[in-house]
Amino acid sequence: MTVNKVTEWLNRSFTERAYKACHRQLLLISGNSDMCYEDAKAALSGCAVSAFQIAWLGEKGHPAFINRPIRLFKQMLGREFDIAVYDAHEALRPSALLALSGTVRQGGTLIILCPAFELWPEHCSVTTPHYLSYGYNLSHSAYISYLISQFTADRRVAIWTKTQLHLPIATTSDSSTGVAKFKSIDQSHCYKQLLTYFRGKQSCSHVVLTAPRGRGKSSVIGIALNTLIRHGQRVHVTSPVHQSVNTLFDKLENTETTRVAEKHILHSSSGGYVKWVASDNPELFEADSTHIVIDEASSLPLPILEKFLHSGKSCIFSTTTFGYEGSGQGFINRFVRRLTANNQALHLIMSTPIRWYANDPVESRLNSSMLFQSGVENSEDLPATNNFTVSSGQLSELPVDVMKQALALLDAAHYQTSPDDMMRLVDAPDNLCFIMKIDERVVGAAIINAEGGPLLESVAEDIANGKRRVKGHLSAQALSLFYAIPALAIHRYWRINRIAISANLQRSGLGTAIINQVLNAATAENIDILTSSFGLTSSLDLFWKSNGFRTLKIGAKQDKSSGASSALVGRSLTANGKDALSLVLQLRAAEETLVSDYPVPTISPSYSANHTSSQSLHTSRLAEFAAGSRSIHHLGASLHWLVLSCRLRELPPFTIVEDYLNQEAGLSELLTKYKLTGKAALVAELRKNVASYIQRISV
Repeated sequence: MTVNKVTEWLNRSFTERAYKACHRQLLLISGNSDMCYEDAKAALSGCAVSAFQIAWLGEKGHPAFINRPIRLFKQMLGREFDIAVYDAHEALRPSALLALSGTVRQGGTLIILCPAFELWPEHCSVTTPHYLSYGYNLSHSAYISYLISQFTADRRVAIWTKTQLHLPIATTSDSSTGVAKFKSIDQSHCYKQLLTYFRGKQSCSHVVLTAPRGRGKSSVIGIALNTLIRHGQRVHVTSPVHQSVNTLFDKLENTETTRVAEKHILHSSSGGYVKWVASDNPELFEADSTHIVIDEASSLPLPILEKFLHSGKSCIFSTTTFGYEGSGQGFINRFVRRLTANNQALHLIMSTPIRWYANDPVESRLNSSMLFQSGVENSEDLPATNNFTVSSGQLSELPVDVMKQALALLDAAHYQTSPDDMMRLVDAPDNLCFIMKIDERVVGAAIINAEGGPLLESVAEDIANGKRRVKGHLSAQALSLFYAIPALAIHRYWRINRIAISANLQRSGLGTAIINQVLNAATAENIDILTSSFGLTSSLDLFWKSNGFRTLKIGAKQDKSSGASSALVGRSLTANGKDALSLVLQLRAAEETLVSDYPVPTISPSYSANHTSSQSLHTSRLAEFAAGSRSIHHLGASLHWLVLSCRLRELPPFTIVEDYLNQEAGLSELLTKYKLTGKAALVAELRKNVASYIQRISV
């Protein structure tokens, strides 16, 4: 019976790993959802469940296993399993699948339940993805087609379908020998380097530890921290996900430490301790700890990382490369390289896996098949030249080697690129890719998003007044909402989502060259406005301005990953686009004047006339804010305008709004003054006050 054969196969790998260095295995169970679920449940129920640790990602799950819905995949982190099941009938989220695969230990098995191979690329689980922009349809997933071709061509992958059963013999590894209490030479080396650092014998102020998942970063840090707390040192640990530091704390527990209940707090008899603290908790910086360990540092925003650097404490930044959090390439390129160049940090790298064996077939197959380890872009042997070619089309239509080169470039250029991003770049129907080549090597790439146009006609009014926010269409929605003009939503936009040039060829004019190719193509397609949105820096601002782009909007909030304010820039390509941007730039100039002149000591007649020129914009914004449809972050200078309008009409002072605009000591003092419980309460109070005042100044 087929089920019994699968059960025997699963049990064999578990028993053989006691005397063999068995690699992990990958099993695909393909068919309709109910069939796959019942088959998997039957096969697993025959296993030595009491001895196995089994995880299941999916809504159905099983009471005997550790179950989580796919959206909560991060709760599986920090644990190890013998078998892990991912139900792809619900959705294929590459980030979740790769994270789950990283919890499977040596000799274990990763099981993927999926639709029948011939149906999977058109299955509703992949044709209605979370990233699909409003108005667009996805009928076929090229990403899934590529994934299937890679899985089925690899004879090491086990496959169970209605008509096929392929159960390969588990491959074995010539596993490397560890050193004493360590499972790899990498671990031993990092431990020695950390001890040297703790003893003050390193010239660097901080340490960065990077590795792919499963290399033992948390374990070696935990072992090293034992030395610190035995000598009375106090250490804080932080991470984006609480559960991810389980392994670190497990390595800390010994006869000399006491764990406080189930919390991540360990005390040593010498007075030292290790305590987990959330990254936004002031205690992390204010307490008298000597060291801070930042786990999965690349998942945290750059401003928070910079705050650690200036905390006066010794910091250990640990992060996964090629993990669910993002590739970590931007973290290395923008953060780590700067620290090492200035001798601020010692960079330790671990490459040997310990949760599984070296040359693990599951890790290599998933990374390659899911296009997440596309290779490192290399242009060192290419001279700067104008002898290039540029082509455009869907990324999925490119030859696989060209697609992988382009993805490697785009990954390295962006601060955070997740496995989910790779799927979106390949499949999103609103994407267009421009590829620049020199001698058949990809040296430049740009991803374009088509936005706005007729697709938004039916929702333009609601977008402009803040009642509706649809997926995608960033430029069209941002401009329409911020300037409260529905017509701005229905112009046709191309947004340059990502642009990358090989590191060795940057600052040689190739970025401008690829933008010019995009401009020509957009003009041919009668696109109204070409835009881009990015974390604002002086160098990027100069680059876009030198290419004829104007700043249309500066975000009120900092970008979560880069820490910079988000800038939206644009360049008109048609008469309609020119008129639209002319209006936007006029309104933006008036806004800047309001802010720069605030508070105005004396109000002249000429100022009063200028003040009323954008009255329609401000009254619309304020009415929508008072009604609750518009966020306070989308008010621009309208609160400034309201205060000045009250002064023009000699109305009583608008105290709470003026205090909000003038706050110097920060939000906490403002909350205390008005006896408010938090930011939400403050916004509610502002809405109420604005509502009463706009009625009094309406003309």
